[in-house]
Amino acid sequence: YDPDGQAYGNSYSNRFADYETNITGLSYEHLLSNKTTAKLTVGYSSTNEWFDRDSISTVKPDIATPDWHWKFSTQKYSAVFQLDHKVNARDSLIAGASTDYTDFSILNKRIYAGVHDKVIADRQRGLNLLQSYAQWKYRMNEVWTFIAGMHYQYLDISQSQSIEPRIGINAKINDRHTLG
Repeated sequence: YDPDGQAYGNSYSNRFADYETNITGLSYEHLLSNKTTAKLTVGYSSTNEWFDRDSISTVKPDIATPDWHWKFSTQKYSAVFQLDHKVNARDSLIAGASTDYTDFSILNKRIYAGVHDKVIADRQRGLNLLQSYAQWKYRMNEVWTFIAGMHYQYLDISQSQSIEPRIGINAKINDRHTLG
C-alpha cells in the first residue's frame, strides 16, 4: 500500500530491501512389488522480505527519518504420498495425496515523524491445502496414450473444495518429443 506513489524512490528518500529464500526436501521411494512403487516426499520452504524507507530532510540531507516499514514472511510444509501400479504393458494406475500447510505473516506500517506508527496491515495466519488424485493411463499403441483421472482439493481457510475430472491424450512424435 503506497498512496503517495513513493515506494520505488524519489530524491528525498532511501529504500532498503532484504530477501531470504529457503527450499529443502527429502524423497523416499520403495518398491512394493515388481509392478508397484510407493513414494513419499516431504519439503519445507520459507521466504522473508523486509523493506524500509526513510525520508531525507530537504534542509539537512544528512538527516534521515524512518518513514515506512514492510515485512512479509511465509513458511510452507509439504508432504506428498504416491502409489504407482503397472497393471500390464498398456495400463497403469497412479493415486496419491498431498498436504501443504502455509503459515504467513504480513506487516505494513507507516511511520510519522520517525516515531508514531500507523499500522496498515498486521496479519498472521495459517492455511492448509489438501489434495488427492487418481489417474488411469492407457497406452493405445506406440504413438497414442489416453489419460483419465479425478482430482480433489480442499482449502481449509475458506472451507472450499472441488472435484475435477481430468482427461488427456498424448502423441509421441519421436523419442525426445511428445505432444499432449
